[in-house]
Amino acid sequence: MLVYGAVEYGGIWIARYFSEGQTLLAGVPTHLETWMTEFVDNKLKPLEVFSLSLLIGGAVLVVISFLYRRN
Repeated sequence: MLVYGAVEYGGIWIARYFSEGQTLLAGVPTHLETWMTEFVDNKLKPLEVFSLSLLIGGAVLVVISFLYRRN
């Protein structure tokens, strides 16, 4: 879970980095460029929350695995 969450969050971060400030077509109107940026952010937000929850859950499970004492 930890690795999957980290890789997925890294992919989201890279996608946002490359999508911000760059348009796919030259000469796109400003209002359309703003809409496209907001659209991408709105679509990636649930995936970002999911990946962060996997990352945190995986980290908690790793810590528990080290602290858990077997009989």
